[in-house]
Amino acid sequence: KLIILLTYLLGYALGACPPECRCLWKSSKITVECTNINAKEIPDGIDGGTQVLNMTGNNLQALKSDVFGLSKLLNLQKINVAHSNISDIHPRAFSGLLNLVDIDLSHNKLAEVPSDVFPNTLSLMILTLSGNPITVVKAGAFTHLRQLTKLDLSNCKISEVSSGAFYNLQNLERLYLEGNRLRSVSELQNFPPSLHGISLH
Repeated sequence: KLIILLTYLLGYALGACPPECRCLWKSSKITVECTNINAKEIPDGIDGGTQVLNMTGNNLQALKSDVFGLSKLLNLQKINVAHSNISDIHPRAFSGLLNLVDIDLSHNKLAEVPSDVFPNTLSLMILTLSGNPITVVKAGAFTHLRQLTKLDLSNCKISEVSSGAFYNLQNLERLYLEGNRLRSVSELQNFPPSLHGISLH
């Protein structure tokens, strides 16, 4: 009976799928993949039970206020909007997503760390910002992300990491800074003691 019930629930969840997307059960998550479709916004008709949304390779340009909440995607755990020409993120773009633990914003056009969105992503554990034209990581850039365990800032244009940039990241285990323009790494006391590894090649 349990198998029948799960099959029914899965079929119901995957039944609401935009025609340009793929909806599937992947890694035990209800997943919707709307990749490389030149979308400028989140497609209509995505089921509210979706846990993973992959919007890689689109033309979103900006993430507006409550963009996921207005689409009733409040159960999202992972969002991938890499390679989507994003240069602006509204502070409330991820508002209401209480289960969100993983955001991939890599290879966009963000000129700085989007710190003002983090008060609405307190459960975040993985943040990927690699491949953005970020030049400076300011003090307190990630202050609200106390649950963060992995931070990827690789292959940006970072030439300066300010003192206190990683303040309050008390659970951070992996930090990726390779492929940037750093000439020195100083003040090691500013790195979280929880770190298991830093990548600087």
